[in-house]
Amino acid sequence: MSNQGENLSDIIQKSGKENLDVISAGPVPPNPSELYLEQPKFEQMLNELRVQYDYIVLDTPPMGLVADSLQIASQVDGILYVSRFNYTQKELPWFCK
Repeated sequence: MSNQGENLSDIIQKSGKENLDVISAGPVPPNPSELYLEQPKFEQMLNELRVQYDYIVLDTPPMGLVADSLQIASQVDGILYVSRFNYTQKELPWFCK
């Protein structure tokens, strides 16, 4: 996302597994939310991926620790919240109520 000249097809990597492609995160800038997630280029990328793929999974940091997950929530079809048995707090965070 940081290289303005790259095409989406240039950053999609074959995983070696059937029907699974990957786009890696790459180097982490000091302010990824401002540089990427809030930019129109991120939404454009998602729209292009929706045309090519049946399912798109975005692996984000845990909700509430950083703002990334909350910023993209309006652009996704669903959220899978993974919890750890006997570890994750049972009370849902404020953003899930």
